[in-house]
Amino acid sequence: MATEVDICNLALGLLGDEAAVTSIAPPNGPQSGHCSRWYPLALRKLFEEAPWAFATRRQKGVELASVDVGLYDYSHAFAVPSACVKLIALKDAQTKEPVEYEVELIESNGSRAIFTDATDVVLVYVEYIKAATVYPTYFTQALVLLLAAYLVGPVKRSDSSSEMARQLFAQYEQALSRAKNQDARQGRQPRRNEWPLSAGLKARSI
Repeated sequence: MATEVDICNLALGLLGDEAAVTSIAPPNGPQSGHCSRWYPLALRKLFEEAPWAFATRRQKGVELASVDVGLYDYSHAFAVPSACVKLIALKDAQTKEPVEYEVELIESNGSRAIFTDATDVVLVYVEYIKAATVYPTYFTQALVLLLAAYLVGPVKRSDSSSEMARQLFAQYEQALSRAKNQDARQGRQPRRNEWPLSAGLKARSI
């Protein structure tokens, strides 16, 4: 699987660059410096684009006892996991049914919290995964295009940079659409009792 250095070199290669980066943490040259700056931004943006099945996590809610819930419209506050990029759902831990919630900044320290009236919850969220080797190929392909679009200006520095960036962003949007579709297909399989029965099997079950 591709590493973050591989992804950076693939993006640079799309721009016609030598693509000889060997490290971005720490950077060891001008091109690796550009990649070190733009790679995290491109990666974060891509994680925010969809409820990626490969990065979806579940976690029991950790209630924040120090939050003055009287300032808000709900009776309980729960911590947002530090690696949470996108909150997909908040569910009652007992019934597994979705519950109403809002995400707001905590008045006292400026960090985020999840406010709800439920007392025991499970968070379903997209986690920011730094290890590039676990990314599916469809995710990596979209990331390469997005990073290349970000790198056009710093790397090319020519009058054609803006047009090249526009083309790369258009290719990225197409790759993103394909990635979402593929991820959705792989993310959930029907339970055994959800598989359609043939006419013969239906007749036997009656």
